[in-house]
Amino acid sequence: MADELAAGGAAGCFVPDVPPERVEAWVAAAAEAGISAPLLANRDASYAELGDICRAATGFVYVPAATGQQTGYSAGIDLDGLAAFVQAVQQFAPSTPILTGMGVSTPELASAIVGRVDVSGVVIGSPLVRSLRSGADSLHQTAALVEEFAAALAVGGAA
Repeated sequence: MADELAAGGAAGCFVPDVPPERVEAWVAAAAEAGISAPLLANRDASYAELGDICRAATGFVYVPAATGQQTGYSAGIDLDGLAAFVQAVQQFAPSTPILTGMGVSTPELASAIVGRVDVSGVVIGSPLVRSLRSGADSLHQTAALVEEFAAALAVGGAA
């Protein structure tokens, strides 16, 4: 798979739920193909598991913003808890970019995250997919939504 991705021009591939016993093989295959292999640092990982994930990840480490959720909309995000977890990740991956997402449903929430949490970026997925599926003018609506998120991130400090 890594070779096919590289042949297609991919710079990397984020696979959210690589089983722990497959991480080493996946990261090695990605490296051999010349692409990065970012990994997910779950908030429920043990300290030892977190260290293993952070040392193995290439490209970036992905930290879920919301707890107990795989993707989509969230009622709220514990910004203090997220900030504390990101600090723990930074201990293991001090020079690796840390991105967050999952549950970042509004531009205001994205701005709040970058204003209070030391991350390199915020991944916005579900709000854009929902907008694209919304109807006939979805492309224009989604472009406007992207602009809203970009402006909010600039205000928050990450643009």
